[in-house]
Amino acid sequence: MKPAASHDAIAGILHEVDDKLKSATGPQIRGKHLRSDLGLDSLDVIKFILLLEERYELKIPDADIDGRDLLQVDHLVRYLAERAPG
Repeated sequence: MKPAASHDAIAGILHEVDDKLKSATGPQIRGKHLRSDLGLDSLDVIKFILLLEERYELKIPDADIDGRDLLQVDHLVRYLAERAPG
């Protein structure tokens, strides 16, 4: 079953991507950018996107990542809620 798109769900996936984010919570990541605020490098971002695609059973085109600023957590939650309602 797909998780509902939420900041808490995103935080849970971030826990799997980077050890330093294991204690991150939904409220702590609101308004944050995956790279500049949360410190993910390019490989972490790829791993994160692949996990999102797997969990939410969808394909996130590269054009959407850049064009919709999906490295911004709030934009990502909204994007997932629109495309993969839980």
